[in-house]
Amino acid sequence: MLIKYFITLSTILVLGLNAYVYGLWNLCFFCDISLLLTMMTFYLQLKFRSEISSLATLLAFLPCITWTLDYLLLYFNISIFGLANYMFDSKYHIGMRFLSTFHVWLWIVHIYLLKKYKYNKNSFVNWLVFIAIIYLILNIFTPEYPDNINSYKNPIYTCIFIVFNFILHKFFLKYL
Repeated sequence: MLIKYFITLSTILVLGLNAYVYGLWNLCFFCDISLLLTMMTFYLQLKFRSEISSLATLLAFLPCITWTLDYLLLYFNISIFGLANYMFDSKYHIGMRFLSTFHVWLWIVHIYLLKKYKYNKNSFVNWLVFIAIIYLILNIFTPEYPDNINSYKNPIYTCIFIVFNFILHKFFLKYL
């Protein structure tokens, strides 16, 4: 029950403040959407929990792991992807940077949820449809979308994302 309240409070703070400070387009980042879906997992009927937690995991597992790795390596002045560089940039408010640390624990919560509710075998197809809708929305409403791991404008990111999640999907089907 404690995790439910922690996720709810984190989601409200992260998404609310990010939307207020950076604008609504910022809520289209995969990790932010996944955080919202993760919170929804705790409030939905039991039969939907597997589907939503599986979708949330596929949506954010690679971006969160990559962000976390990048963030931890920055302590040694190593930046591989540049995803977490803003965490050490004083032009960003310390409170907003602190809220971004949800990337570090979100993928761990996803593993917990998958173990608890099991992985849904239809998740990969659901995920493909979901990101296609997100990419379409971004293409229509946010032409100046920043180039990062969520970027639909970089086909290399998109291809890596799809291949990685297909492999992850097969792994989850076999082991969860």
